[in-house]
Amino acid sequence: MGKISFENFGIAASKGNDNTISASRYYMQKDEEKLILGDVISKLEITSEDELMDVGSNTGNLTIPLSFFVNNITAVDHAECLDKLNSRFPNLDNICLIPGDFMEVDIKKTFNKILIYSVLHYLEDENETIDFIVKAASLLKAGGRLLLGDLPNIDKERRFLNSDFGKKYQEEWISKRKLIQKKLAGDAECIGDLLKDSVKDARYVQFNDALILKIIGIFRNKGYHVYLFPQAQGLPFSNEREDIVIEKLLD
Repeated sequence: MGKISFENFGIAASKGNDNTISASRYYMQKDEEKLILGDVISKLEITSEDELMDVGSNTGNLTIPLSFFVNNITAVDHAECLDKLNSRFPNLDNICLIPGDFMEVDIKKTFNKILIYSVLHYLEDENETIDFIVKAASLLKAGGRLLLGDLPNIDKERRFLNSDFGKKYQEEWISKRKLIQKKLAGDAECIGDLLKDSVKDARYVQFNDALILKIIGIFRNKGYHVYLFPQAQGLPFSNEREDIVIEKLLD
């Protein structure tokens, strides 16, 4: 993750009181956020025997509930995020917390399942993105699955917003946000409110159709099965995002 974005998520975790906002979603997406868990469990084909790693776990909105479905889970993120995660559920004995930037920490074990959800678009460029995914895939056990979740495809978003349904949806979204902002009366409504006095990251990789297909091609050429999935309607940003599953073949 870009250094500035990585630190900003730590700041948001330490300053914020709402875990939906700390995860870079809008306050009004709280109910939609609850649907992510089932989608992740389905796409990763989670079982009770799995050893799972959650890269970019933030304050635990997925890590904590997933811990009840797997044998054990390893969470990697900023120390401030993991401190908040631990304070929410301090007595879970099957969670290992690894503070630090994923590209800089040394992870000794391998995993049946790996989750990288709503993280990759905070990386700086395509090269860093590919390197990030390569490192994650190298930590898969044979037969394991890696979910690259919540990828914001700007081409998919453009197609949606140019449709009649998309235009209507956008109008309703703006109206709903105005009502929420009025209701909150100055309290944080999104992560931008928490980071308004922080340095903004000026460099982000841009996901589009070409990059999505490039990732699929790279990892298929490396010998993995790779699948592209739409996001189910009802998820927080489903109309503009999609998911990739990378599966390591059995030896």
